[in-house]
Amino acid sequence: MTAPLGVVRSGPSTIRDLIVARLGVPVAPVFNRLGSVALVTPVLPFMRQDPTRVAFVITNTSAFDFNIGPTRAGVTSVQGIKVTAFGGTAVGVWDEDGEVIAEEWSIAGIGGVGSYYLFEYLIVVGHGPGHGP
Repeated sequence: MTAPLGVVRSGPSTIRDLIVARLGVPVAPVFNRLGSVALVTPVLPFMRQDPTRVAFVITNTSAFDFNIGPTRAGVTSVQGIKVTAFGGTAVGVWDEDGEVIAEEWSIAGIGGVGSYYLFEYLIVVGHGPGHGP
């Protein structure tokens, strides 16, 4: 939406501007970076260690619950952060959860094959959106 004639808009004008302002660095969203959205009972990594990750959102799109957590914490089908079936969501943000956000994270299905959507927000290194003129 544009400002009415004669009105000068200042400050953020897009959602990306608001996210960059909140985080203090330019970021870019990445969707299912590892390419896999299916999980089974064994424990599998779903986010590799990445020091540029400042936030993530994972949503369970399947009929089975699953557990997530930092790989070093020993995620299993009975241990971890439970993300419930049919839309359960977990959010991690660096300013609330600390450096654990940048670690490798694993996922373990509970009861059957499942699927998920994963969005990560990564710091944009170098020239790009949010780096000024």
